[in-house]
Amino acid sequence: MKQFLVFPLIILCLLLQQPAAAQGQGEVVLYTSTPQAKADQLIMEFEKLHRGIKVVLFRGGTGKVVTKLLVEKQTGAPTADVVLIADELNMESLKMKGLLSTLPEHLIKGLPKGTYDKELSYVGTREMSTLLIHNSSLVSAPTSWKDLLKAGPNRIAFVNPITSGAALAHLSWMVERFGWAYYEQLSTMPTLMSGSNGEVLRMVAEGKAAYGMVLDYMAVEGVRKGQPIGFTYPAEGVLGIFQPMALLKRAANREDALVFMRFVLSPPGQQLFVSQGYHALYGSGGIPKGYPPDDSYLRHPIEAKKTVDKLPELKETFHAIFGP
Repeated sequence: MKQFLVFPLIILCLLLQQPAAAQGQGEVVLYTSTPQAKADQLIMEFEKLHRGIKVVLFRGGTGKVVTKLLVEKQTGAPTADVVLIADELNMESLKMKGLLSTLPEHLIKGLPKGTYDKELSYVGTREMSTLLIHNSSLVSAPTSWKDLLKAGPNRIAFVNPITSGAALAHLSWMVERFGWAYYEQLSTMPTLMSGSNGEVLRMVAEGKAAYGMVLDYMAVEGVRKGQPIGFTYPAEGVLGIFQPMALLKRAANREDALVFMRFVLSPPGQQLFVSQGYHALYGSGGIPKGYPPDDSYLRHPIEAKKTVDKLPELKETFHAIFGP
């Protein structure tokens, strides 16, 4: 009964956080799960080059962004022009629900195959993976995902996949590789579940947890700042996700939205991501300092179409194992 009472409140809160709708030429509404500071910087750099276009931002976790879009579809409320979220699974779900427009072929011309949807509904923007971190003052570095199951009394921190798109994609890959038995065993150990990767990093750095599962760019940034953490790309590999971007079917300003999307995919946009610590997906921007060479660890692709139908089951089973 509590869930039925909470859901209307969620809808109300999402609608109240609606940014100003695009008023024709010169304004683009962006919904994204990108961290606030990095999203602000992206917008600032874009607006420097395109002074006639203003970007209006709504930022939240991937789950919050997706829920907001679905609510707006039902209510007919103004919606985004562009959506940029963490994972292909949630973007594929938006595609299946008819929210996404077909991208013009010139937008993806020259991009490597596999970095965009075959039906041209969305395109990748940058690459990231969930890896293992540890507090180097408390424990030695793990080498395998299974090492977490030998952590003993040491706490393990991770992001709630119900609210985080990247964590949900990681969960789908882990279950496919190790089965639900892995998470059933993990649930018997001392764990800390958080709503954000930044919080997981902080808990490990402060020693509240000895191990954590966190996005690679945050781990690299933590090491660069001198935090007492180390990170590991486990021997079994990691899931590589491309942080997809799409044009909404109900976009009020399609023309300027495509200008913004082209900037994100361009050399200046990709170089900006590298400066922010992200692994660029296109061009010669290179790998940010602190990352290991690409050929030193395994990256596995996500099969979004194959997995998207399993999302309700994934969330329900995870919830059953770990509780509210």
